[in-house]
Amino acid sequence: MLEIEVKAEATDELLRNVRERGERIFEKKQVDMYYAHPCWDFGETDEALRVREEDGSLLLAYKGPKIDAESKSRLEVETPAGVEVAEVLERLGFEPLPAVVKRRAVFEVEGFTVTVDRVEGLPVYVEAETGGPEEELEYLRDRLRELLVDMGAERFERRSYLELLFEG
Repeated sequence: MLEIEVKAEATDELLRNVRERGERIFEKKQVDMYYAHPCWDFGETDEALRVREEDGSLLLAYKGPKIDAESKSRLEVETPAGVEVAEVLERLGFEPLPAVVKRRAVFEVEGFTVTVDRVEGLPVYVEAETGGPEEELEYLRDRLRELLVDMGAERFERRSYLELLFEG
């Protein structure tokens, strides 16, 4: 199952439409710790290893390379983790990178998950995402893009928040 996701820099119109057309599900703070692999460069392979802290629990996620040129769609494998996961990774040679700290408001809009992300050090972004099989990637990606454009998106962004912060 793929994570199919498109992201756009927020405009006033886009934010207004997300609030008006969406059903707010929740808002929370997320702290994402990414790790550099000891033997290869995830920046070159376009992969990521992340530990996310939210609501006092941890999730370990592997993100595979992005699989198309128009979105952030990729394989994502995520599992709950214990507090020792950071120590295990560091003992294996993984090095922590600076944290990505954000406030995320999650909405349901026309059957899709739409988030408003306020990442420390970056402009506000809106992401639309869903899960699906690889054979539906183009259809679902295009639907997500159409949804954001219809709500006022003007400029799409394919880079991750970590990439945006590093390229700052």
